[in-house]
Amino acid sequence: MKDDVHRHIKTMKTLDKSLVTKLAVAVAVKIVVLSIIWWAFFYEQRVTVDAKQVSDQLFSPIASSANKGDRP
Repeated sequence: MKDDVHRHIKTMKTLDKSLVTKLAVAVAVKIVVLSIIWWAFFYEQRVTVDAKQVSDQLFSPIASSANKGDRP
């Protein structure tokens, strides 16, 4: 009985190592793929930010009830 339990625990440890390895490889591949996509499509994109427009947007009073439901 103890040998069966011991063998089962040993098998689980082996499976855990295999699973961790597979997950690590999957995460690494995803990071590489996302990096390539970012570099290919977004690397040279620039967004200009006007400080006055940002401050006006952030510190403007809450929209009136007449504008509820309207989408920008």
